[in-house]
Amino acid sequence: MVEATPTIYGLWPLFSLFLLIGGMSFACVRTYQQHKTFDLALIISALPHAALLIALAVLIFNSQVENEPGWLVIGLVSLSISALGALTLLRPLVAKRIATLSQTGRIAVTALRDSSIILVVAILGVCLIEAPWNEEMATIGILPFLVAVIILLIAFAIAYFAGQRTGGLCALVLLGVAALGIIQHYVIEFKAAAILPSDLLAAGTAVAVGSGYEITITRTIVSILPLIALCLTLLSLIWPARPESLPKDLRSRAIRVSINLAAAALVILIGQGLYHSVQLDRDLQIGYSRWDPLSSYRASGFIPVFTSILQDFAIKVPEGYTASEADELTERLAATWHEGPGATPERLAASQYFHEQTPSIIAIMNETFSDLSRFPALAEAGYTGPVLFNSIPDAKERGSLLVSVVGGGTANTEFEFLTGASMAFVGSSKVPYQLYRFNHLQTLPRVLGEAGWSTCAIHPQFGFNYNRAKVYPEMGFDTFLDDHAFVDAPTYHNWTSDRATYDAILDRLRNNPEPQFVFDVTMQNHGGYAADTVPEKDKPGIVPVGIDDEGIISELNVYLACMQRSDEDLAYLIEELRGLDRPVALVFFGDHQPSFSKPLNDALYPDEDEESADHLLRIYETPYLIWTNYELQGEGSSEPESMPAEGDNDGAKGTAGFTYTADEHAAAGEEEAAEAPSEERPVIGASALAARLLEIIGAPLSPYQQAQLALRQELPAVSAFGIQGADGLKYRLDDARPWTAALDSFQHIHYRAIGQSLR
Repeated sequence: MVEATPTIYGLWPLFSLFLLIGGMSFACVRTYQQHKTFDLALIISALPHAALLIALAVLIFNSQVENEPGWLVIGLVSLSISALGALTLLRPLVAKRIATLSQTGRIAVTALRDSSIILVVAILGVCLIEAPWNEEMATIGILPFLVAVIILLIAFAIAYFAGQRTGGLCALVLLGVAALGIIQHYVIEFKAAAILPSDLLAAGTAVAVGSGYEITITRTIVSILPLIALCLTLLSLIWPARPESLPKDLRSRAIRVSINLAAAALVILIGQGLYHSVQLDRDLQIGYSRWDPLSSYRASGFIPVFTSILQDFAIKVPEGYTASEADELTERLAATWHEGPGATPERLAASQYFHEQTPSIIAIMNETFSDLSRFPALAEAGYTGPVLFNSIPDAKERGSLLVSVVGGGTANTEFEFLTGASMAFVGSSKVPYQLYRFNHLQTLPRVLGEAGWSTCAIHPQFGFNYNRAKVYPEMGFDTFLDDHAFVDAPTYHNWTSDRATYDAILDRLRNNPEPQFVFDVTMQNHGGYAADTVPEKDKPGIVPVGIDDEGIISELNVYLACMQRSDEDLAYLIEELRGLDRPVALVFFGDHQPSFSKPLNDALYPDEDEESADHLLRIYETPYLIWTNYELQGEGSSEPESMPAEGDNDGAKGTAGFTYTADEHAAAGEEEAAEAPSEERPVIGASALAARLLEIIGAPLSPYQQAQLALRQELPAVSAFGIQGADGLKYRLDDARPWTAALDSFQHIHYRAIGQSLR
């Protein structure tokens, strides 16, 4: 616990306050003697300085100021604030002197004074918002610093004219900027996160939550108080100096007010024009890290990066969109589903079973899980893919998932899965977890939670990664197991193993009889793939023809070792689920392909047009599997073969009862795959996977989900970069002309269900 400043130091701000009040009293008496009236504006100018001194004294007396500043710093800060407050009392003298000038001189001097003060305060304002939290402030580049100054200049100019060319409203802007910097300090301290545009929509909640934390004022915050006081003093000098002969009737005042308000409106229009015409990310390269915005805040400053994120915030409204037409379209598509897939005997029987038995639902988004045997060169080199995954005999559905990210961006695949939203319409460069609030969205955990399922999210990494600690509760998860729940868990490839998270799932299923929805985001296969991160014996030694880069070959074999271990762990999980005396439905899928997929793809297809849909989308597919440990009604009565999985990963059991060791893994899988009948594997977009899962197991579907599934007759799969049409061909999203009407329909119902709910 940080040692607090001794309460006796609180006498410094009180003594300084006494001096300031004495100066204010003297100025008021002198003004009254000269003009027989009290100048309330004069008193008001010094009140913010008095408030700063009172606040500092109260914080010290409440032991909320850390001891590091010491008595000398507290004393100098207090006396500085008092002296700067006293300087505001000189404002009438300055205004009186300017009023004696000629009209031209008065206008010129006033304009120079006001513009100079606003420029200085804007520059100091940028420093105020950075100083409390940004230890890298001195390294901010000139361009982002200038952008921040320009943005504050626009804000101060609006306040200047709206405040009738006084510094009053400008002072409020300045205090808001300073407060934002201080709040960012505490957001970092408590959450290790950056303030995002979506947080402003939850200000009330943030205040309520923040009240539960112990606030300690640091030396840095204490040290910037004189800077705040200096800015307030400068702004107090902004006051129109009008000659006594200037008309003071109501009409003349109304004209002056109208002119100033018109000037404020003009500045607003200029600001809006700049905001919409200059994209900071695109035009000035002031962007932000989608994974860690806080690092961008530190490097480029709060104001430019916050603005860049804000420019990325809006979801495009479809052309010709109306809510009523979108509702009608959703109803028509939902009716199509009800008349087709929703009316089959299998769906009706599964629905009856689902409502009677309320199975638990397990969703596993396996980190970087993909099947690179889809590259013929790898298959020819001896790689057969995740063979156990591919040979599970009683899978309800197994296919390819069209995702919107490659090599990273995990959160976007889980966003699509959990919400039914498509990055095709949200925006491919965005990370919704960093932009939006999810309290008003009908997410999968929220719907299941309201229906009686307990809901748990698992990710054995820091909870603040991709803002999950904030997003998951907003989505409706009751529980979030982050890295703290896996402190002593076994690892593979330097990360918490898949099996460790599966054991956590099994533990919940065994100890909680109520229906559960568990969403597991694994970590085991995360990049990078350095050669020493897996045992040498686990590497399969695959060397594809056409790949000469030793670095890619090394990464590839480390990655394939991870895939083998994930394949084994999945077999373990499925066997354990078979043994549970309760119904469980499982959906398993990869979030994206590894980062080296792009150079691998380019090297293996050198003659292929890199801009073609086939080439582009090849690296945006991962496998998915839907499986249940119970027989779905209408499937027949054949029992699945046993999958014993006793022992460790080097001696686990396969999906059809065969035993394998790590060395026998590929051979056993190839034999089993050869014996298994061929299956038609569908392609689906990540945004429709949850709806497809619920459709198969007979769970209720929302009208949006029903419409989404109905659209799959024309658009089997949609992602941020392309689609697969009903003709089996792939198309870039910006060139999907045969399916434009279907895409437009999807965008309209998507905006109605998703776009209007993300805030």
